[in-house]
Amino acid sequence: MQEPEIIKVGPSGRFNSIIAAIVLGLPFIIVFFYTKGLTSGLDMVFFYDETEYHYPVILQFAKQLPFPDLTDYNSATTPLFHLLFAILSKVLGSDIQHLRLINFFITVLCTIILFRLLIREFKQPFISALLSTSLFSLSPYFFREAFVVMTDNLPVLWLLLFFQYYLRFKSNRSLQNFLFSMIFVMLLCLTRQTYLYILFPVSIDIMMSEDLKQSKYIYLALLAGAATPTFLLFFTWKGLTPPQFHELHTEDSVLNIKPLLYGWAVLGFYALFIVGDKLYRNFLNVNKPKLTIALVVAWLLLFFFPLVKAKHDFGYLWYIADDLPGLHGASLLFYFLIGVGICASASIWRIENPLFYLLFIMGLFMSEIPNKFFFQRYYDSSLLILLLFLDAQYDKPDKFQLIRKGLLILLFIAYFIMYIIN
Repeated sequence: MQEPEIIKVGPSGRFNSIIAAIVLGLPFIIVFFYTKGLTSGLDMVFFYDETEYHYPVILQFAKQLPFPDLTDYNSATTPLFHLLFAILSKVLGSDIQHLRLINFFITVLCTIILFRLLIREFKQPFISALLSTSLFSLSPYFFREAFVVMTDNLPVLWLLLFFQYYLRFKSNRSLQNFLFSMIFVMLLCLTRQTYLYILFPVSIDIMMSEDLKQSKYIYLALLAGAATPTFLLFFTWKGLTPPQFHELHTEDSVLNIKPLLYGWAVLGFYALFIVGDKLYRNFLNVNKPKLTIALVVAWLLLFFFPLVKAKHDFGYLWYIADDLPGLHGASLLFYFLIGVGICASASIWRIENPLFYLLFIMGLFMSEIPNKFFFQRYYDSSLLILLLFLDAQYDKPDKFQLIRKGLLILLFIAYFIMYIIN
């Protein structure tokens, strides 16, 4: 297969690289100058977590280095983000502007890595890869986190690097690539514990593989080793978060289906814009009686356990749903989007062999069950990456799909502008 033009050596490759840098970098540069070099903020409500939790913990860890106290601290997430920023603050300074700049470059680096993955690993055409990367980089809960000290984008970096090496492992079965991918799983879980959901799809993928070069137990042992540091923190905390957040953030019941329903709604929303022609056509071959049962069950669950926005729930789907008519407490928008999400899942089930991305999606939904709060940003980045990878692997871009992706980008830009104005 011919190598994609973006990585050719020569005038055309350099020209494409320049175009990509301009298109992907311009939105970040514009907002960078709008915030006066990250010295001013975008919105004080959004900055609450930065000033109340993350910045103080970074300063605390910086004072306690080289042995910070991890037994309890003022953040609900695992501590790698705060540790890394505390160490870097010793070099770059602890001023909030300097720490925001670190997060800014982490976000830009994520954008570059995603673009290279789509070009190199998935062999996507230049324009399609550029459009998909722009869609992701401008998504509300990724783009604006570039300009504050928030924990959301560092795990995206680890997730993309995990995929880079795991996709190579799936291609050549190199133990070295698997080892590198597990290092990034470890970093992921130490940055945000909910990413332990990766254990589920990877372990299933290993167990179902028949062409491994080593014993399956070696791969599973490496996977367990990657998760061990996070489980040690759970043991130390006697819970899933530092002790002061046990009651605030952890749901009392494991019979909590709200995150599953909300996850399918987010999946359904993005599937409308991203899912390609092949997945749509494959849907025609889905077993209709089984799909009907799945839809009825999902809608019954929504009827009896309606998605109603609690005080601390956050996400633009919540706000769109609030302005639309409802049924038994839940917006009709959620009935529609959950239905689309179920149909998209059924289509992915049909097309994937072996299942991999769908298991990631299910793992993501289950990882949010212990959480009391439902923020759309907990779903967005992972779902967008997985849908873009599915699209790149199974579909060729067509005009209708390019239009839908372009429309979603415009919606993201409009949302961000309205966010700043308000």
